[in-house]
Amino acid sequence: MLNRKKYLWLTLLCTVSGLTIMGCGNEAGSESDTEESPNGINIATHATGQAYNAAATGAAEVIDENTDLNITITPYSGPISWMEIFSNEPQFVNVGFLSVPDAIWAFQGENVYEETDNVRALVKGNYSDFAGYVVREDSDINSLDDLEGRTIATEYPGNNISREVLDAQLASVGLTFDDVDRFPVADVPTGIDQMREGNVEAVFVGDPEAAAVQELDAMHSLQALNFASVDPSEDVPGEAKDELDHYVPSAEVTSYTGGFVNEETTLVSYPNMLIGSSEYLTEEQAYELVKGIWENYEDLHSSHSWLEEWNPETMFDPDIGVPYHPGAVKYYKEIGVWNEEAEESQERLLNE
Repeated sequence: MLNRKKYLWLTLLCTVSGLTIMGCGNEAGSESDTEESPNGINIATHATGQAYNAAATGAAEVIDENTDLNITITPYSGPISWMEIFSNEPQFVNVGFLSVPDAIWAFQGENVYEETDNVRALVKGNYSDFAGYVVREDSDINSLDDLEGRTIATEYPGNNISREVLDAQLASVGLTFDDVDRFPVADVPTGIDQMREGNVEAVFVGDPEAAAVQELDAMHSLQALNFASVDPSEDVPGEAKDELDHYVPSAEVTSYTGGFVNEETTLVSYPNMLIGSSEYLTEEQAYELVKGIWENYEDLHSSHSWLEEWNPETMFDPDIGVPYHPGAVKYYKEIGVWNEEAEESQERLLNE
């Protein structure tokens, strides 16, 4: 097994993986090209192979086909890896696709984030179902309680919400990370690699339908563990729900089947969103981006399973937890969905 101290250093070195993989509209150019382009949109996502990256790529294609914006998708290990860049280096990131809890933590300067007061909401996305700890089907681990004393993937410094979900999972059965044998990993893909190589017995995989997870399942046959060790036919105890809300604001418990999860399993679900920089994304750019998505939402549905839920009934939340970008506000007022609740929330958040 890989030396733990050496592996931790490797994970820290590999946390950020900002490699541009897609240029929509005009051909993707150098850093200076995107910085100088008046319509340049640089969207940060999770790593390639993860659902956030695939869904953002699908949305970018729709935006490209219906606006004059030039879109680039850039994958990182997680939002914590690109949030500082979001604040200071617009040539790399001025739009991001992430979970609503991550956006709230960044805006408020909570959890592991420095306060990032230029975070602004653009569009609310879908609720995403996430498998927390996953084991091989041939393992003798059948519930979260069985993780005590076992070697499991931990830390996830580039993708903080993964760690929070796992904290909530363990807490739901009265365990903490002190009760397991920790194996630090940088991000979800790294954890999956360690499961493939047999170095860990349980790992966070995120979206059960993600390509990288499907590949691992084809190799080993995976089993997701029920949140709070509660069967989907039973009610999750209130204490376990409170633990989840403590660790992951806005998260819910859901019964899920899909991807590698062949039988109904109790998983965690939370919403995601597109954010834009109030400093480096202009009002015109934000307006065009939101309009391009809103007016062509049906085209999103064939791009990725996550995008099937994006529609006018769900894409606007009057109290999403971070202020809206002026360009988004302009569009939402124009189509008549901006209301008194949204105005009160906007004023409160901007004056906190």
